[in-house]
Amino acid sequence: MLLGDIYIAQYKRFIIMLRSFGYSNRSIMSYVLGTVTGMSIIAWGIATGLTWGGIYLAISLIAKAGLAIPFGVL
Repeated sequence: MLLGDIYIAQYKRFIIMLRSFGYSNRSIMSYVLGTVTGMSIIAWGIATGLTWGGIYLAISLIAKAGLAIPFGVL
């Protein structure tokens, strides 16, 4: 919530301009937060993939070294 407030505070002039043109609150929020939400989802996907890849790589290297890690895969 705090990050959303900070983001909206930065784009306050843009929001005021859109209101003066007659845009509804719903369309203003979709313009202001739509790009950030999309980029956040993309960043989450990339970070999740990199994390799982790193875990897989670490487990593979440890297994190749002849060590055992007790973990389960369903």
